Amino acid sequence: MSHHDPHSEAADAVHEGRPVEAQYTKQGKGGRRISIEMGIAVALTLVGFAVVFLFFSGASRGVNTSAESSVDSPTTATGQPTAPTPD
Repeated sequence: MSHHDPHSEAADAVHEGRPVEAQYTKQGKGGRRISIEMGIAVALTLVGFAVVFLFFSGASRGVNTSAESSVDSPTTATGQPTAPTPD
């Protein structure tokens, strides 16, 4: 009993210059397995985006944004806040 090799069937047809049968040109697998894999991939992508979002939003929440203690607010030599000068 010989093993049926789809690659040989397609290669023989190409070398002989005749059309390759459709059953030998199909690629990939359909059905439930690929749907499950795609669902897992989408879920992992969403988890990744959520982690990145929470990381960056958590980092920005740790910064004190009040005008009195902001690094960018103008202060006097003693560290007291001053009114910004108009541009």
